[in-house]
Amino acid sequence: MKTKGILTFVFCLCLSFVFGQNSLPGSGNVGIGTASPSVLLDVTQALNANGQVMTKLSNTGSANANALFLNGGTANANFAMGSNGTVKGILGYDGSRDFFGLLNFAYSPNDFSLRLNADGSLTYHDVKLAGSPIKFKVDNTGKLQSTEIEVKTTIADYVFAEGYDLLSLEETEAFIKENKHLPNVQSQQNVDDNDGFIKIGALSVSVLEKVEELTLHLIELNKKVKQLEAENKKLAVQLNK
Repeated sequence: MKTKGILTFVFCLCLSFVFGQNSLPGSGNVGIGTASPSVLLDVTQALNANGQVMTKLSNTGSANANALFLNGGTANANFAMGSNGTVKGILGYDGSRDFFGLLNFAYSPNDFSLRLNADGSLTYHDVKLAGSPIKFKVDNTGKLQSTEIEVKTTIADYVFAEGYDLLSLEETEAFIKENKHLPNVQSQQNVDDNDGFIKIGALSVSVLEKVEELTLHLIELNKKVKQLEAENKKLAVQLNK
């Protein structure tokens, strides 16, 4: 009787190990959704995590080792992303053209718009046009090319406001002699302090400010010229009497 109880306990313990965990063979391939897996792990259907973390891939070896490697061969290797079971975009590597790209199906369902190229440049392509022309490019030296750049800033129309303190040309000349640059314009020291970069927005406003100030000076100069012309005409009439 005692022996029968021990055997029952051992049998139950074995069942707990068998049904309490999944055991995998030491060799061969594992398939989920397929009876004939062709690789080490072959998953033939979508994985649903019910809103939770589906899996965690980690690398505990070399700092430069890959936790996940997608090998597309001669084709693309893509990460597809979306919501509610619908793919909305792709992060992928284009094997034939040798670049990493981003694709948003809402705009460019057939080709990558944003591309990190093999030469280190970053380009944005208008894939809706024939030939996918480049609309924006930053090369590996920091040179930026674009069809247009918009900078959010104010404008220099305050120059034309009543009470604006317009420097006389004599005051401007004295400032230039002392400071070696125009008033309210970035100096070479300002650029050097900014790691050699020019602040495009501020520079655009200050240059327009100088243009508007020069316009005011020209208007005043034109008035003086006309006044001199009128006085010369009067003198000429008097001399001819």
